[in-house]
Amino acid sequence: MRHVFTKLSVAGIAALTTMATALPAIAQDRFTWLTQSGNTHTRNYTRVPEIDVTAGLAAVAVVGALLLLTWELRRRRNKG
Repeated sequence: MRHVFTKLSVAGIAALTTMATALPAIAQDRFTWLTQSGNTHTRNYTRVPEIDVTAGLAAVAVVGALLLLTWELRRRRNKG
């Protein structure tokens, strides 16, 4: 039963990650289908800045550190 919860939590994390990355892209390109169909409505959108390499590497490092910390805490809890 424990493996079922682990698989469900992994699936939930994957779904949340997908939504977290896809929703900003969808929001940024929300009304382009209106302009392509001949509608003349124009709106001023604020573009989202791209993440540079250093910020991306820092984010990956933080996630890696949290994964290692979680792994170590679980290892110590199961050991003792």
